[in-house]
Amino acid sequence: MSWSSKARVQFGEHMRRSIGVGFVLLAIAVVTGSAAERNWQTGTWREVRITRPRVVIGLQPSPNGPGPHTPTMTVVRTYVIEADDQRFELTEFAPASRRTVDALVGEKVTFAVQKNTIYVRGEDGLEYRLRITKKIPKSGRE
Repeated sequence: MSWSSKARVQFGEHMRRSIGVGFVLLAIAVVTGSAAERNWQTGTWREVRITRPRVVIGLQPSPNGPGPHTPTMTVVRTYVIEADDQRFELTEFAPASRRTVDALVGEKVTFAVQKNTIYVRGEDGLEYRLRITKKIPKSGRE
């Protein structure tokens, strides 16, 4: 390999690394930018309910199989957040084993509303996505 072809290979490797780093930085900027664009508000947790379905539909344990194939139980979590001007009723359908937001009635919560979704910022710094089922405007008498 002559000197010029070796230099071209090194230059090509350097460019590929630079482009790769550029894409990573762009992805980080997009993710960070989307979180920063949210209009964060504060409110109070007013209600937390957890319901489990009585019947779980899915595969039954197989006597001939390698082990039971029981379906994961879906848990329905219902939350109510009260802000200055509205109350939001939220639902989350998730397996019982999935980590969810730690909500304690009466405690403050930081959240952002985007269409029919609320993003709740947990104490662990993570954002949790919940679906809005009701928006109830508060009257001036409350």
